[in-house]
Amino acid sequence: MVRGFVQEHVYKHPWERVTAANWRKYSDPEHKSQLAHVLEVDTVERKLDSDAGKLHCTRVITVNAPGPWWLQRVLGGAFATV
Repeated sequence: MVRGFVQEHVYKHPWERVTAANWRKYSDPEHKSQLAHVLEVDTVERKLDSDAGKLHCTRVITVNAPGPWWLQRVLGGAFATV
């Protein structure tokens, strides 16, 4: 199942810290165990609008997410929605 969404947030931190964290997101080896459900992250587009102070990033994220427990029981096993 493919889902699309847009997330916009104004962070109360210096620009350098926010952009550095954004580039590192999903690729931090120290936190791989917390991101075990994230199988792959592909960056489709990145652009910086320095005049407006905005960073635009389009990513395709593939995750392994188990279905609801009741559906797993009906189908007789675990499955993944990617």
